[in-house]
Amino acid sequence: MKSKIFGLLALTIVAVSCASKKVASPPEPPKPIVAAVQKPGMVDTKINPVARLSGKTLYESNCAKCHTLHNPAEFTQQRWNPILLKMQRKAQLGDDQMIAIKDYIFSLTKE
Repeated sequence: MKSKIFGLLALTIVAVSCASKKVASPPEPPKPIVAAVQKPGMVDTKINPVARLSGKTLYESNCAKCHTLHNPAEFTQQRWNPILLKMQRKAQLGDDQMIAIKDYIFSLTKE
């Protein structure tokens, strides 16, 4: 009986050690956020209202999952840039989504 248990245990160990293991590939480096071209101190009023609504919707639906939303005017554009870059990685947002969010936030902030 002991030899059967030992044999079964040995067979299980061999099967587990020989099983194919998935090797995690390294994550792709985050793509940089493309900054909107604006003159210093100016708010970009040329953003399409539909695009602004899309950015607002993305901001509210993605950012509110983890924390209370900040008023976009609470920070300057310069202060928002590192925050948005960090949050893009954490929320796993694509560049297009991040650009829409950034355009929305920047439309309500000062340089």
